[in-house]
Amino acid sequence: MREATRRPWQRPRVCGLCRLCQEQPRIVIFDEPTGTLAEKETEALFNTIRLLKAKGMGIIYISHRLEEIKEIGDRVTVLRDGHRIRTLSVAEASIDELITLMVGRELKDQFPRHRRPPGEVALELRAPAWLPPALGDPRAIQEAVGHLLDNAIEASPRGGKVELSVAAVDGAALRLCVADAGPGIAPADRQRVFDPLFGTKGQAGMGLTTCHRIVEAHHGSIRVDGEPGAGARVTIILPAAPAVAHLA
Repeated sequence: MREATRRPWQRPRVCGLCRLCQEQPRIVIFDEPTGTLAEKETEALFNTIRLLKAKGMGIIYISHRLEEIKEIGDRVTVLRDGHRIRTLSVAEASIDELITLMVGRELKDQFPRHRRPPGEVALELRAPAWLPPALGDPRAIQEAVGHLLDNAIEASPRGGKVELSVAAVDGAALRLCVADAGPGIAPADRQRVFDPLFGTKGQAGMGLTTCHRIVEAHHGSIRVDGEPGAGARVTIILPAAPAVAHLA
């Protein structure tokens, strides 16, 4: 998926940061600010946050990416089910400890990655010869698709198939579907699959949570369908970049 020229959705964000530096408020809140940022832009944002901190501003930084909290935070407060669980020093808190506080129990395997030998699961791609470019950050979109494929491959049995299909929707959006031949999803779990660290196999990860955050940041939608024993299908709708007129 290609990147829209000059990333127009980021211009208001840059202007907002410039105003912050000039107005110098006492407290600034950042809510999942890196969801659509590329690596260099994320580092530029962190440098700006460090500058604001040096000016004496209070920073409240909300993120599911715990490594970001460790990089730029001083204190971290864990919230769960609407309650404050604990506040502790970032320097003293480990990632494992933060995850335990978030879910209320110790997890031995938070982010499992099971690499299958080639040929165990077939990947089928269905896409037309031409698609409009997605309006968004390619790095973030690739991260979301990568999580979906990892989950689908892990859920599929040996000899199964994972299908990735992409199509245009009325020229104004892109529809991306990832379907697997795994055990499916129980109706009771379908509303919880985007919860942080939710897992159906006794293991927990942030893959679908990350996908949900990225898609929301791109003003898209994500839906999970599937019945027990019939596999699962994840559908993402993303806005397409507007066509660019070429003058003769």
